[in-house]
Amino acid sequence: MPSADSNYSGRNRLPSLVLGTDSERWAPHDKRRMVSQAWQGVKSASASGMGAANPPYPAISMHASSIGIMRECYPGPSGSGGGSSGRITMPKAVVTASPLVASPSTLSPPVLSPVASFFQIAPRSPGPVGSPGALSPTFRGVTRVSMDQVCSVSHLRQRRRVQLEQSTAGVRRDGIPLYGNRHVLGLAPRRSVEQVEGTLYDEDGPFREGAVSDNLSVRLFYAPSNAVSYLITTPDNRVSSAAKRRRWAMDQHGGFYAAMEIKSVEDKLRHVYEAEPYPPQAQEVALDLATHFIDDVLDELQKAETLVPTQTAPHIVETEDGRLVRLEEDFPEEVFFLLAGCADDELAAVVHYVFVETIEELWRIHSHGWMHGDIKLENLMIRSNGRIVLIDFENAAPFRGSATHDGQIQLLSFDWTPPELEHSHLGRRMGPSGDLWALGCNLIRAFALRDGVEDQVVRETLLGNGRGDFFTFRDSLKCSSEEYGISLERIHSSITTCAIARMLRRFANEAPRLLQYILAHSTTPTPAERNEEAGVDLARALVADPANAQMWQTVRGALDSSIEHSGSTWVRPKLDEARAILELDQ
Repeated sequence: MPSADSNYSGRNRLPSLVLGTDSERWAPHDKRRMVSQAWQGVKSASASGMGAANPPYPAISMHASSIGIMRECYPGPSGSGGGSSGRITMPKAVVTASPLVASPSTLSPPVLSPVASFFQIAPRSPGPVGSPGALSPTFRGVTRVSMDQVCSVSHLRQRRRVQLEQSTAGVRRDGIPLYGNRHVLGLAPRRSVEQVEGTLYDEDGPFREGAVSDNLSVRLFYAPSNAVSYLITTPDNRVSSAAKRRRWAMDQHGGFYAAMEIKSVEDKLRHVYEAEPYPPQAQEVALDLATHFIDDVLDELQKAETLVPTQTAPHIVETEDGRLVRLEEDFPEEVFFLLAGCADDELAAVVHYVFVETIEELWRIHSHGWMHGDIKLENLMIRSNGRIVLIDFENAAPFRGSATHDGQIQLLSFDWTPPELEHSHLGRRMGPSGDLWALGCNLIRAFALRDGVEDQVVRETLLGNGRGDFFTFRDSLKCSSEEYGISLERIHSSITTCAIARMLRRFANEAPRLLQYILAHSTTPTPAERNEEAGVDLARALVADPANAQMWQTVRGALDSSIEHSGSTWVRPKLDEARAILELDQ
């Protein structure tokens, strides 16, 4: 085993090993239809820009998370007959008092608690409080409060109560009880950064940052803290970009990892002012990035372990040239590449499979009080057994569970955001139904890209200036006699005259029932129209239907082919070979 003072450290480090070339990797597949034809249908795939998808900064408003009140939608009881017509009834969505807020005895009524969850205000009576002339509650749990008591409270407190009621009204828009009411997941143990000997890039030579090479090479690193050596490859050119530099790694014991180089804080700061049109907010984000960069990296890893437990313990390593690399369980392929590379007659089956797997995962984490916040095809990965898992948990956070949670989370990065996205002094925020919106948009995108529609056109329609026209077109499809109340007839009849119908054409032809659900309960103007539970029911019905047996066999073939052609399948034996050459396995 190498030691800290051996030739594996410092200036005497062995040179990088060249493991193979891209042409060697793709040679066995060039004749396959998967690579030679299917990819021709995908013209482009781009990251979202700000532009019209993010409207100008609106008026500042207060929200429950900033004042210590947790707002959830609990069904309140309704009054029965026999009461006075002058009685005033509170709305069914009620406020749960936080420990940070004054108790009901000191705050102007009606302030609600989990015990007395509903108040009625009796009209002012000429008699004293508690006299026979006062009204009695009409159902159990109602606390009577006369107008004498209300009027005795100071005007300032009364006005504050009204302001709090108005400022938290928007929280009702994402009905938290729509999801399974399971316990809120607690965070997994926090990892720490491991220092390793070795540099990820060279000042001179072929391994400078940003250099592109057809060769797959590997570099050697050593962690003195646990006496473990790591082999980390150069980036995979297929998925390498300014924000995402995918690599692979193997430790001296043969443990195989996906290695993701983390974008440096300097790179992130460079783009803050471009992404944030509101200067004060941009300054706050920049300061937060500079101050808490390492904490944010460790937070994301901790959230990933919380929401997607794995069998491989992850690591965050920092190289001698100051680069951070995240080592975690390898998932062989992205769903984006699975959809882009499958055969034409496999596409509909694969999209159904992506829907079934993803909606179940969303339902699971939403039921446990968490949301993802950045659902897209690029953030869905395939395990070696074919199951789909979520990655990229930068935005992930609990949306319920304490007095500071009001049903929404703040987004640190934003792509495929819903129309109700909140812009305020609290940043960009949305509720869990935003995950369902993003899933629906990306399933539409999957069919559209394979039908020759530009990615930018899809984004403009669903996220930009075309969103209003999309909702108008969606409204024109409503029909009570059809499943999910959506008729696809207009899509078939207006393909040549309507760009939105052209975008939805292949989806409507090959997966009509799924598209009806997406239009009815996913890509909707408001969260109130979204229904994740109906999506789970549809997914389970698709799995249970014996008529779909052939479709799942098609999916199995597409998954096997995609995993076989993945970079992981090609790289892993190369790293094993390098480990033997360097005698790390001894």
